Amino acid sequence: MLVFYDQRLAFLATPKTGSTAIAAALESLASVSIQRPPLLKHTTVHRYRRFIGPYLEAASKDTFTLVALMRDPRDWLGSWYRFRQRDGTDPERSTADMSFDDFVRAWCQTPRPLVAEVGSQGKFLRPRQGVGVDRLFRYEAIFADRPDRTFACNRSLASGSRRRRFRALPDIAAVGGVSRRPAAVLVGRA
Repeated sequence: MLVFYDQRLAFLATPKTGSTAIAAALESLASVSIQRPPLLKHTTVHRYRRFIGPYLEAASKDTFTLVALMRDPRDWLGSWYRFRQRDGTDPERSTADMSFDDFVRAWCQTPRPLVAEVGSQGKFLRPRQGVGVDRLFRYEAIFADRPDRTFACNRSLASGSRRRRFRALPDIAAVGGVSRRPAAVLVGRA
């Protein structure tokens, strides 16, 4: 999770949606970066709205725009499947000896076996009550050509300082719990 305090923006790290790469790219620009432990890094909408959001808004006396990523469910499950094939994965959670189809079937079971207990993007992004995220971005559209949605920032790189342009993520149509109000797009106000 990243918090850009001056810009009044919080970025939730939805598991298996590329949020780690985005956090690595933008961490130096953030006021707060929570990378460990996973429980805090992957703070859900519910926990943000109940605990972190109220604290930030009380401290700043302003509202924060909450953004997150969502990935196509098949690709999201494929990412979990590959992630759990790594060496060192707990044998009860490992997908090393099963096909992707078997993994998906296991994920569809109620209750789910440990090998397929990877949660749900819907549960991560859906508030138990109240408002969800302000902007929800599609993982598949991270590199969409949207020159109207870019911002410039200075980044210190190993080879020296360079000015880089980062492309913001185009939003998808509003869904339950997602407001349509204009949001700050990553580090700049929209």
